[in-house]
Amino acid sequence: MLEARFRTDAAEHERAGNLIRGRAEGSFSLLPMIPFWMALSVLSFAIQFAASARELRAYELAVYAEWILVFAGTFCMGVGLAMRRQGELTWRVSADGIAIHRPRRPLHVPWGRIVAVDETPEFFLVRLTTVGFYLPKRVLGDSGGEGAWRTALMERAGPASNINVSG
Repeated sequence: MLEARFRTDAAEHERAGNLIRGRAEGSFSLLPMIPFWMALSVLSFAIQFAASARELRAYELAVYAEWILVFAGTFCMGVGLAMRRQGELTWRVSADGIAIHRPRRPLHVPWGRIVAVDETPEFFLVRLTTVGFYLPKRVLGDSGGEGAWRTALMERAGPASNINVSG
């Protein structure tokens, strides 16, 4: 049984998430949606005051702008706090699947549910239908550890294991 333990940071998590979202249909992240939400909020604010037929007061605009910034800041702080609380992750490969142990919620992924296994220079990416998981290669040690993981994923994931080093 192979095992890897690691902690990730927000930058690594975002890089891996971008790779997974680029490969998995239907997966998404809320972070890129913030500019759209802010634009929609400003538009709704403008429509509301245009329809009210009254003069826009400067303090109303300031309060609304602060509200948008507070929301965006709170969201980003929440993402950062979630990353710090995530703690150490442990990946274990066994005959029946991959077990990913996280402090708040352990997860077991049977081999039959895996849609694809991809390899990039930095990560092994395991994808289900709408979600993906990543294993940073930095935690695997030397090339022998990386080779053992590659072999295990290729053998057990079956047709989903299209492991080719890609960018």
